[in-house]
Amino acid sequence: MRCRLTRSEWRSDYRVVPFVNERDAPVYTRATYVVGDGNPGAERDTSSEVPGAREKSTATEADRVEVQQRLARPRRRRQR
Repeated sequence: MRCRLTRSEWRSDYRVVPFVNERDAPVYTRATYVVGDGNPGAERDTSSEVPGAREKSTATEADRVEVQQRLARPRRRRQR
């Protein structure tokens, strides 16, 4: 989450990455909400969102499955 506050508005960007295990994965703005001065409540601002950033990535799903498989494996104890 990235928030920017000015005298006229509060802008919050919900930022995501397609791969959590890649160091240089690109960062996308998935959603932006703005609260304007004198206007109660947040409103969605779609002007700064990246088209297609909401689509599900098959690589992300593969990463999720890989992590689940790793967690399901029995752990070995380290010998000292």
